[in-house]
Amino acid sequence: MTKKLIWEIIKLIASLCLFFISLFVLFSIIWSIINMKTSMATSEDIARVIKEYPCAKTEFEKILEKEPLLTSQAEDIGQKCQAIERQKNALE
Repeated sequence: MTKKLIWEIIKLIASLCLFFISLFVLFSIIWSIINMKTSMATSEDIARVIKEYPCAKTEFEKILEKEPLLTSQAEDIGQKCQAIERQKNALE
């Protein structure tokens, strides 16, 4: 009877350990996703966005004189510039 009880306690402790390990992994993944979206834009990020959206170069120069950019902001600027370019081309 006591061996069975000890075995059940060991299984319970192992289950709890696995549960907390899986929670830790889940929160680590969520944290890394949040951190990616709010990280500062590096020169590689800006170069990549300028390569994808050449019209964004002048916008970046104006903004970077004042403050650093977040990676998500760099993407937004590139997409907005591309949309403006499309509108200009559609009007011509």
